[in-house]
Amino acid sequence: MYIDDKDAAIIEALRRDGRASNAEIARGMGVSEGTIRRRLSRLLDEGIIEIRVASAERPSETPFGAIIEITVRPDSLDAVLERARALDETRFVASVAGCCDIIARIEVEDADGLSRFLAERLRPIPGIERAETSIILNAAKDEGRVG
Repeated sequence: MYIDDKDAAIIEALRRDGRASNAEIARGMGVSEGTIRRRLSRLLDEGIIEIRVASAERPSETPFGAIIEITVRPDSLDAVLERARALDETRFVASVAGCCDIIARIEVEDADGLSRFLAERLRPIPGIERAETSIILNAAKDEGRVG
């Protein structure tokens, strides 16, 4: 699995706007739409990226929740846990063994709030190498704030 500068630019464009069209990304990069289509196909086939769909319709009184799987540098686990626990949006955070180092459940007002949280509150924490976010569509059980 190799990612060059163009692949990285495509991934970053989709991080900024997951609904961006191939044509929009191509224009922004100065390449053809076919180039974007081929590269996206390869990135998907190789498992470098994946497409997830989330329902945007939510009652306004219901918090917008997400689960974030965080991978950290080995020497940063405790510090990242403490910083994540201190964030107002955090409802649960734990160190885990498996796909990542930390799992956090957060609540924000809406999708824009999630985007701001990720960019302004989570990404600046020193020691975080990677964070993968899943939006909570329907919680079977919610017993309030934990952690």
